Amino acid sequence: EWIVSNFVDPTDPDAAAILTLGTHLLVLAALFQLVDAGQVMALGFLRGVQDTRRPMIYAIVSYWVLGIPASYLLGFPLGLGPDGIWLGLVVGLAAATVALMTRFVAPPRKGRDTSSTTTFSPAPSSTVSPSAMSSNSI
Repeated sequence: EWIVSNFVDPTDPDAAAILTLGTHLLVLAALFQLVDAGQVMALGFLRGVQDTRRPMIYAIVSYWVLGIPASYLLGFPLGLGPDGIWLGLVVGLAAATVALMTRFVAPPRKGRDTSSTTTFSPAPSSTVSPSAMSSNSI
């Protein structure tokens, strides 16, 4: 509440209602951030193994096919208002997190599309002779 109160005029007659709504929405934003962190990490893991095509599709479906419609349904027809909009976005991010982490940890199955993944091999080691290094190059 003290965070929101820094942005509300205490002389405003609606200050109490604004503080109540703002505090509640801040809690939902914190939930959003936690779930968002999960999907960002999962995307990073998959980018690290150069798996990007399928995760892009998962993200598009999660955000646009699940998250946005869930926000609309929860916010308007079901009457949850701002809470429903935030919760719908959390639904989309949670779906992305689950799909992306499943993609990362699941072992490849027979017939699984691995065209967007790369098998890594250690980089060739390079040696630099001491004569090639000089104190003048620093």
